[in-house]
Amino acid sequence: PLEQVVDEAANFWEWGRWAASPDGHVFRAPDRERWLIERYDLQGNLTGTYEREITARKRTEEEFDEMKEGYSFIFNGQEVIPTFKLLDTVPPIHSLVIVGDRLWVMHDPAPHELPEDVWRRASVLSFDGEYIEDVDIRIPRDEEQDSVRLLRDGRLMVVENGIAAMQAHFANFGGGGSDDEDEDLSDAEPAEIVIYGPKR
Repeated sequence: PLEQVVDEAANFWEWGRWAASPDGHVFRAPDRERWLIERYDLQGNLTGTYEREITARKRTEEEFDEMKEGYSFIFNGQEVIPTFKLLDTVPPIHSLVIVGDRLWVMHDPAPHELPEDVWRRASVLSFDGEYIEDVDIRIPRDEEQDSVRLLRDGRLMVVENGIAAMQAHFANFGGGGSDDEDEDLSDAEPAEIVIYGPKR
C-alpha cells in the first residue's frame, strides 16, 4: 500500500467513455489518441463508425502538475507519494453524453483555450453519426471548487463546493489531512446542488 504507481497507459480502458441511447444503441470512444466513435447494438454488433480529423494534443507542463496534484493516497494515516507514469498527450474526447435525441461528444481543450464562462465545448451528432454543430456550454462555476455534469434533458447540474467536499471525505476516510488547522480538509463547506437550464 505504501508503493502506489499511477500508470496512465495501463489504466486506460477502451470502454471507459461510453453512452447508451434510448433507441438501443451504445456509443463508445475506444481510441485514446483519435476522435473516433463506434456505435453498437445491444447484441454487441458494430453498427457504425464516426470520425473527425482531430487528434490528441500535447499536454502542457501545467497539466502535468495538475495531474500529479490530483492524486492523494493515505494508508493508516500516512500520506503515500505515488510514482507517476504519465503520457505526453491529452485525448481529443473527454466523454460522451446523450442529450435528448442527440449524442454530445465532449472535447478536452488546452487550459485557457476556452472563454472563462465556457465549461465545455462539444460536438453534437445524430445517432446516425451526422454532424450537427459544435456547442460551447456556458455555466457559472468555480473551476477549483465546483463539479459540473450535463444531464440527459440538456440541463446542467453544478455541485457547488463539490470538489472540496470530496477531498474532505477522502481525507477523513484515510485518517489523513493537513497538520495545519487552517488547511484541515474536514472543515470544508458542505456541497450544494444547483440545476441550471440550457444556455449557449
